[in-house]
Amino acid sequence: MDELIKFGTFPDRKLDIFIESTEDKVIVKFKDNAGGIKDDIIDHVFDAFKSTKESSCMGVGLNIAKKIVNDNDGEIIAYNENGGAVFEVTLPLYKG
Repeated sequence: MDELIKFGTFPDRKLDIFIESTEDKVIVKFKDNAGGIKDDIIDHVFDAFKSTKESSCMGVGLNIAKKIVNDNDGEIIAYNENGGAVFEVTLPLYKG
């Protein structure tokens, strides 16, 4: 959301959420149109204490998200697509 605030006017900002499932997993994709993740940080976006923000952020939010996803036998990846960032979370489908 912080990156979207820097982008254009409110009507131009976009955050799409896509959800799909198969027999054994659910995939949630969060896509924005805020210019994508910079090349120099994309490989480290889930590392603790990595932040591109100039404010008082600590750079632990995505690291914590990755730990939660991993602790639930899932995977989270980040990549750029069509001028924006994509965070894709895959989790096993609960069959309780």
